[in-house]
Amino acid sequence: MNVSIGLGLTFVQTQSFLAMLCRFRYGTFAYYAAWVAVMTAFIAVFLPETKGVPLESMPTVWALHWYWKRFAPQEQLKRSEVRGRNEQEICYRPTEGGGTKS
Repeated sequence: MNVSIGLGLTFVQTQSFLAMLCRFRYGTFAYYAAWVAVMTAFIAVFLPETKGVPLESMPTVWALHWYWKRFAPQEQLKRSEVRGRNEQEICYRPTEGGGTKS
């Protein structure tokens, strides 16, 4: 099902691209550039940084995020608070050896 939806949307996009190019000329590329800017802003605002965060701590990262905390289960955050860990310990754990592995 997922593949068929992806192929269907790709077909619609490729069929509409030439019609847009003939009518809008350079505006077609401005249209796609605007969508790339919107998607980049969405990623920057709504996705938390996960560099150096262990996989086991990801539910807590979602529970601490300003937007996603309303959808994340709060019991994970309560369990980490009970253990006495703060937000910086949960959200970042540096790797041994200065962050590079040889």
